[in-house]
Amino acid sequence: MSQDKWFFDSREAKNELPFPPQRLLDGAVMVKHNPVREVFFNSGYFIKRDSRKSHTFAKEFSAAQKLHRRKIAVVEHLAHGKCEDGNYLITRGVPDSVTVEDHLFAQPVTEKFMDEFVNFLRIWKRSGFFHTDAHLGNVLYVPQNGEFTLVDVRGVRKKLLWEQLWFRCPTDVMRFIFNLRGHISFSRIEELLREFGCRYPQRSLQEMVKAESARLLKEWDKRKRQLFNAYPKFSCQNGKNLVAAQYQENYTMFPEESSDNAGAEFAASFFLTLFQIPHRRVCAVNLEKNLLRRAPELSGIPGDEDIREAAMPLDMCGLPHKGSDWRYYRGMAALNDLSNIISARMFQ
Repeated sequence: MSQDKWFFDSREAKNELPFPPQRLLDGAVMVKHNPVREVFFNSGYFIKRDSRKSHTFAKEFSAAQKLHRRKIAVVEHLAHGKCEDGNYLITRGVPDSVTVEDHLFAQPVTEKFMDEFVNFLRIWKRSGFFHTDAHLGNVLYVPQNGEFTLVDVRGVRKKLLWEQLWFRCPTDVMRFIFNLRGHISFSRIEELLREFGCRYPQRSLQEMVKAESARLLKEWDKRKRQLFNAYPKFSCQNGKNLVAAQYQENYTMFPEESSDNAGAEFAASFFLTLFQIPHRRVCAVNLEKNLLRRAPELSGIPGDEDIREAAMPLDMCGLPHKGSDWRYYRGMAALNDLSNIISARMFQ
């Protein structure tokens, strides 16, 4: 006899979904996976399955219900289940939406977007909730109407009283703003931090860069494995080419060139991208033939008026640079040398 247990958001949700709801997996397309968790999409529904049988989905389901009652925009969580083959969570997709992270990769920041995003942050700050996993990949954006919706809210909890009284600018709001790094200038980030109540925005920004850099260095071996194993968030396999996720559609536009160690340069470019250090990105690599394709333009060059944008990340990961003068690197041949420095430092 089946021991499956399902919990629904409402009677309407129960009547809407097939029973048992994991039947939605029939004909579903896998959109994300790791060794313990898979995400599928089918007919407007996202189906998450976790083989660990933990309480994660139950907590996320509960958090979403609390947010919905407080009229905070969150994806509709329809059901969660505890089943023999793992735990399930079913949510409804938001039509015409993309994550803020993907939106900003696809096109530059506009004042319209910034006004809408700042308004979203104001609403979130007043909500009384705290997001322990605040980043732009956990916020959906619909460009047509400027609406933002939270997704993946398992890290959301009510703020404690002392947090509401002590923090003028909550740390989750600061992280949302910090995630705009690479899309807006450090000066603009400091202005936003100040607007949301941060007393010492420059010092706070420096501390966040240090913490983020330390985290990236700690996770580097894992991220590198994911890169070469075609983890969908970072890369994909296209024939004999391993392609960076951001360049799946247009990598063939760039000419192939030979390399002494194409794999090392691909990994080096990925490292630089994680640290948001401007360079000519390696878009794709053929490991068998030691060939690579490189974007012709520098990525994410900061304005001359804000040299810290380049110097700070370089300091954080220990790369050599001449004082804090970014023009020293601009004088190099399109930053090829910087990629070679990383390759020699980490992979050869």
